[in-house]
Amino acid sequence: MFVEFEDHVLHAETHGNPAKPALILIHSLGTCASVWEKQVQALSADNFIVCPDLRGHGLSEVSRSAVSIQSLADDVHAIVASLNLDSYHVCGISIGGLVAQAFAAGRPDRVKTLTLLDSNLVSLNPPMWRERAKKCREDGLPSIAEAVLSRWTTPGFQQSVGGGGHLRQCSRGLRTRAMPLHAKPLPMLIAGRTPLPCECL
Repeated sequence: MFVEFEDHVLHAETHGNPAKPALILIHSLGTCASVWEKQVQALSADNFIVCPDLRGHGLSEVSRSAVSIQSLADDVHAIVASLNLDSYHVCGISIGGLVAQAFAAGRPDRVKTLTLLDSNLVSLNPPMWRERAKKCREDGLPSIAEAVLSRWTTPGFQQSVGGGGHLRQCSRGLRTRAMPLHAKPLPMLIAGRTPLPCECL
């Protein structure tokens, strides 16, 4: 589904029966709604699942104005409002967790549960995120592929038969994303000139 909000076109995937309890899943930086594919498969029989693409990710447009965690939360509010959802469970991973917190704070009366995965209340290392954004601007997303994948998985998983294949697939996807990137001087936020494809994450 697509929603226009503040002169931007936003995308979200929806799965399951809208009459079931709503579950909003907010992805991490550099991924998109499809990062939740396995969770959608497991949970969509009993839930109505909404997976927004944050600005500059998946099929959502890149922001033409300054972006903040709050503005991303406002985008999620616009998507949810278009679906007329009265209450929902909210889950976010990494930057999606920061967005989920801001989203939940905006309508606490409607949030049944808030689940944060690999996230914080605030960015713990803004200089590191600014340096990563600078590297992406200068050298492209492939330049951080190995470092990102090593942060996401354990050495044991990397050495396993299944894990090694998954990492090769993800690395190949990261390395083929050669579009130039912009970065706003905000902790934990990178926005691309074109939406980031999400063929493997």
